[in-house]
Amino acid sequence: MTAIANPPCRGIDVSLDDLSDAAIDALPLGVVALDEADRVARLGRAAARQAGVTAWRVLGRTLAEVAVALGAPALVDAVARFRASPAAAQCLEVTFDQRRGRRTAAVELRRGREPGRVYLCIAA
Repeated sequence: MTAIANPPCRGIDVSLDDLSDAAIDALPLGVVALDEADRVARLGRAAARQAGVTAWRVLGRTLAEVAVALGAPALVDAVARFRASPAAAQCLEVTFDQRRGRRTAAVELRRGREPGRVYLCIAA
């Protein structure tokens, strides 16, 4: 996992907390919201498509479970380091090793306004 400069959420000037599920579904990038216990609280349509899952299978599951299924277990440590840092956002390059093949994508970690909320914005 490598830090990168161009965040996937660049150009989204509103808080992701303010967007409805339909608005998140309409974004051209994958959005995953984690609660304070690192459980998936929201999953955008693009993120579900990228992962090859349906939202109902992922909502409520832990990041550790989902990251392993996505072939990106290093996301768990990256989110833990982000939570421990004072940064409002961080952008990483992550390799996803899935049955459909391996791909690398930019992933931006962003804090939400709700205490403990972290958003993962995954470039398409």
